[in-house]
Amino acid sequence: MISPMLKWDHSNDYLVPNFVEKSSGSDDNQVEIDLKTDQDKFLVGHTIDGRILYPAAGYITLVWKAYAKLQGKWFEDVPVIFQNIRFLRPTVLNNEGSTQFNINILNESGEFELLEGGSLTVSGRIKLLTQNSEENQIEHITTISEQMEINSEDFYKELRLRGYQYKDAFLGFVEANTKGSRGKVAWTGNWVSFIDTLLQFELISIKTRELRLPTYIKEIIIDPVYHKQISEKSSDPKEIEVNHFGYAKTTQSGGVTISKLKVTPVPLRKNAQLSATLERHSFIPFVYTSNELTTYEVLYSLIGLFMENIGVHYVKAAEIHNNNVLATEIVQIIEAEANFYVDYTVLSNKSVDIEQSKLSSLDIKVIDFNIQNESLSEEYHLIVADDTRFDATLLGKISATLAPRGFVLLVENMSTNAPNKLNALNLQIATVIENGDMKYYLLKKISSKYQYTTLNIDDEQFSWVELLKKELADIKGGSGKKVIVYSDKNINGVLGLSKCLVEEFNGEENPIRCILTESGKKYTSNDFASILETDLFFNVERNGIWGSYRHLPIDVKNASNIQTTEAKVSVQSKGDLTTLQWVQSTKYTKNDDSNDSIKIAYAGVNNVDLAAVSSMKTEFGVEFSGIKTNGQKVMGLIKTGALSTSVNHSNAIVWNVPQSWTLRQAATVPYSYFVATYALIHKGNLSESKNVLVFADGNGVNYAAISISISLKCKVFVVVETDEQLEMIKKNYPKASQFSTTRFDSKFIHMISTMTLNRGVDYVILSKYCSNRLPELLADEAKIIITEKTDVSVLSNSPNGFGVISAKFEDIPILNNPSADNIYSYIDSRIKTDVIKPLPFSVYPYSDVESAFKSCANNKTGNKIIVEVSGESLRSNFEAYRRVYFDPSKSYILSGGLGGFGMELTEWAIERGAKNIILCSRSGIQTGYQKYRLSIWRSQNIKVEISTFDLTTLSGAKETVKLAISLGPLGGIFNLAGVLRDGIFENQTVDNFQIVYNSKVLTTKHLDEASKDFSKDLEYFVTFSSISCGRGNRGQTNYGYANSIMERISEQRQKRGLPA
Repeated sequence: MISPMLKWDHSNDYLVPNFVEKSSGSDDNQVEIDLKTDQDKFLVGHTIDGRILYPAAGYITLVWKAYAKLQGKWFEDVPVIFQNIRFLRPTVLNNEGSTQFNINILNESGEFELLEGGSLTVSGRIKLLTQNSEENQIEHITTISEQMEINSEDFYKELRLRGYQYKDAFLGFVEANTKGSRGKVAWTGNWVSFIDTLLQFELISIKTRELRLPTYIKEIIIDPVYHKQISEKSSDPKEIEVNHFGYAKTTQSGGVTISKLKVTPVPLRKNAQLSATLERHSFIPFVYTSNELTTYEVLYSLIGLFMENIGVHYVKAAEIHNNNVLATEIVQIIEAEANFYVDYTVLSNKSVDIEQSKLSSLDIKVIDFNIQNESLSEEYHLIVADDTRFDATLLGKISATLAPRGFVLLVENMSTNAPNKLNALNLQIATVIENGDMKYYLLKKISSKYQYTTLNIDDEQFSWVELLKKELADIKGGSGKKVIVYSDKNINGVLGLSKCLVEEFNGEENPIRCILTESGKKYTSNDFASILETDLFFNVERNGIWGSYRHLPIDVKNASNIQTTEAKVSVQSKGDLTTLQWVQSTKYTKNDDSNDSIKIAYAGVNNVDLAAVSSMKTEFGVEFSGIKTNGQKVMGLIKTGALSTSVNHSNAIVWNVPQSWTLRQAATVPYSYFVATYALIHKGNLSESKNVLVFADGNGVNYAAISISISLKCKVFVVVETDEQLEMIKKNYPKASQFSTTRFDSKFIHMISTMTLNRGVDYVILSKYCSNRLPELLADEAKIIITEKTDVSVLSNSPNGFGVISAKFEDIPILNNPSADNIYSYIDSRIKTDVIKPLPFSVYPYSDVESAFKSCANNKTGNKIIVEVSGESLRSNFEAYRRVYFDPSKSYILSGGLGGFGMELTEWAIERGAKNIILCSRSGIQTGYQKYRLSIWRSQNIKVEISTFDLTTLSGAKETVKLAISLGPLGGIFNLAGVLRDGIFENQTVDNFQIVYNSKVLTTKHLDEASKDFSKDLEYFVTFSSISCGRGNRGQTNYGYANSIMERISEQRQKRGLPA
C-alpha cells in the first residue's frame, strides 16, 4: 500500500470557479513584502541612492504571478507579454515594517493596476503569450571588436558613481563589450534579480552620469519554458548571454525580451556624509601680529600647534572661567581632527553664558570651582584661562598640574606683557599672536634637556635613509638621544617625512625634531640648540623668521563668492528654495559670434521654474528682456537659462521691445503669451464669440489667455483664489470683471449657465486644481486646456464629450518649427495692435531670488514675478558663488589620468567645458573600463589623447606638452600620479623612496620646467598631495616626503607669479 505515504502539497494557492457569487470581472490580489522574511530579504540588495527601492522587475514578477493565479497555473508555466507598463512612483521599503501591494487585473482586457498604500504605483497590460519566443529572437552579428572588456567590478563601480548601490542578488552583471551590445548576466533562478539585471544592462549605453529609474516599458516578453531551454543549453547554466540592440531599443536574454525601456533622470538626494574640511596651509611666525585673522582662526592656529606637539590623541583639558568662555570653539577644533578626542571641563564659580544644550552636545562639563581658593587636583594636557595678567600664584597652580609637554593658552589684554621669569614657573612661551586688542599666548611646560644628533635630508639620492634608520634603531635600543632632521633647501620634503615619522612613535617618546630653513642660511649646532629651546617638533625658518606651517580654516562663504561678469541661478539641494543662489557661469561662450549675445536685464520666474527646483535642474528661467550688443532692446523665450546674466540669441526666440514698454514690462510677456497662444490658437483653434472659463490662480499663462480671448470677442468667465487677484482682474481686464469670482459655487455656475443660454463653456483653461463641479458647465465637445500638472480625473463623469489639450511648456517647440514660427508671428502682430500688453508684475532684486521663487509658489496677488538681473542700467559686475570652468579651446594634461581618480577628474573637467585632454600613463590603456569611458567621451566630440611619454624625464614632459599644444593652447596641468610603497620606516628602502619620488616629484619638476614657455595661457597647475604630508600618516614616510616637496614647488611657483 502506497497511499499512506502520499501527502497533500498545500504550498500553492489556486483560484477555483465560484458559481455562487457574481464575478466582478477583475481579480484583486494582495501581496505583503517583509524584508525580515527569507523570501524577501534579498530585496535589501536593491539599494539606490541610499534607500531600498522595490525593483521594477519586482512589480513585473508580482503581476505575472497574479495573472498565472487567474489561469490556475504556476507562474513559470505561463508565458506572458506585458505592454505599456508605466511606473508612476517608487516604493521605499522599510527594514522594520512590511509593505502591502494590491494587484487588480481585468480578466477580459488584461489591464492591470498595482497599488501601494492606496496609491496607483504601476499600470499596464498583461496577456498570454501565444507566439513562439524563438522566432522573435533578433540575430546578433558578431564582430571582431566584440571582446568582453567590461567586467562586473568595472560595471558596478560605474553604477555606484551614478547612485546605484546594488548588493548581493542584484550584482547579476557578468561581462559586456564596451558598446553595451553584448554580454552575459547571471541566472540563479530568481526572476526579480534576473530581469532587474537586464534593466541594468541598458545603462551601459547611457553616456551621462545621471541616476535614472524606469518609468515606462513598451513591451516585455517572458517565456519561462523557452528560458529553461536556453539555460540548459548554456555551457554554464548560471550564466546567460544577453544582447542589446540599440536600433530596436530591445534587450534579449534567455526567454526575456524587453523593448523600448524609458529611464528618467532623478536627482540624487543630498549626501548625509560630513562636509569636507576646507583649509589653507600657511606659514605663521611664532611671534605674530595680525589683524587679518579672525578670533576663530587664531584659536585654530594655536590649538593646531598644541595638538601637533602634545604627543597624545586623547586630550584632557580644563578652562578657568573668568570673563569669556572658549570651550565650544576649542572642543569643536580638537574633535574635528581625525582620531583626536577631548575631555573638557569648565571650572567656574559663576554662571557660564553658554546654552546647556550646546554644552551637552559637545560633552563639556561645568564644575563649580574657585581657583583662588582651591588647587587643581588632576593632570591636564591643556589649560585655558583669560585675563590672568600673568598672576604668578595662578600660573604656579596651573603649571603644577600640567602633564609632561603640557600647554597653557592665555588670552590677555593688549596692555598685558609676559614677565621675563616664566621659567621660574617651569613655563616658556611657545608662540604669541597679537590680534585686534588681544594677545594670545601659548605657553609650554619646559622639557628636560636631551642629547641629539643631526641629519641633513637634502640628498636626493636618499643616502640618508639608512643613516636615519640606524639612528632610530639606536634610540629604540636605549641611546636616549633625539634626532634632528633638517634641510636648508627651500624645496625639500623633510616636513612631510617628519610628520609621518612622528606617527610611528608613541607620542611622548617621539625622538624626531624637524628643522626646515627656506632662506638657504647654514645653521650650526649652537643655532639648533637655541631653536629647540621650546622643544617643538616642527620648526620652519622663512626670511630669518621662525615659525611653523599651520592649517587654517577657509571662510567658505567669502572665499567662494566672486565678482564676475557671467552668472546664473542654481540650486544646491533638491526642492529647497533656500539653497537657490547665483553661481559663476562659464566665460567661454559656445558661440564665437559676439553679436549673438543678449545681456539680460530682467527674467521671469514661472511655475516651470518651481518644478525645475524639485528636479534639481542646473539652470532656470525661460523668459527674459535685455539688450543685444547692437543696442536693440529685446524680449525672448528660451528653453532654460534665462535666469542668468546673458543668453545666446541663437538659442532663443526673440521679439523687439516696443518703444512704449520698459524692459521690466517686456519680461512679463514671452512665456505667458507664447504658451497661451499655443494652447488657444494653435492647438485649440479658438474663434470669435466662444465661451471661455479661466481658472486664474496667479498663473501668468491664464491671464494671457484672458487677453487673447477678449480680443476675439469671447465671453470670458474667471475664477481666482484671492481677493487681491480679483482686484487685479477688475483693474486690468474690465470686460471680464463682471464675470469674475473667488468662489466657484452654485451661484457662479448658475450665472454661467444663464449667460451662455445653458450651452456651457467651450474652453476651460485650468490651473493646478480642477473642480469636481466643472462637468456641469461643459458644452458639447468642450476643450480643456492644461498648462501644468493637473488632475482631471473628475471630468470623467461629464455627460458631454470633451477634448484635453496639453500645453505644457516643456513639450512645446520654440525653435526651428513651423508651429513656433506661426506663434511668433501671431504674438508679433498682436503686440503691434495692442492686443498683447505687459502683465502686472512684482520685481525682486538680484540678491533675493529666493523670495522671488517663494512668491511664485504662493502668488496671492496674481502679479507676474520677475527678477532684476542687470536692470535698466545694465550693470556688468555680479556677486556669485565661485565655479571652476575650462576653456574648450585649450588643452589640459592629466598625469596619472587613467587611474580611478584621474578618470573622475577627467569626467568633471569635461562637464565643466574641457574639450582637449591628454591622459598620461606609461602603461597606456589596460582595462575595459578605461576603454568604455574613453569611448563615451569621444562620442561626445571630446578629443582625448593617451600619452605614454615618461614624465619622470624632462624630454618626456616636453613631448607631452608638445602633444597638448597640438590640440590647443596649454590651459592646465594636473599631476595625479602616485605610486604607493607603504611600510613603517624601519622596513623602508632607498628604492621605495626613489620610486615614489620619481612619480610624484620628478613629474612635477619636469612639467613645471616644460611648461614655463607656455605660462601665458596656463590657468591651472595642480598637484594632488595627501593628509600624510600635512598631518602625517603611519607607514607613509616616503609618500609624505614626496608630497611635501610638491607643496614647496607650488609655493615657489606662486612666488614667481605662476598659477599653482
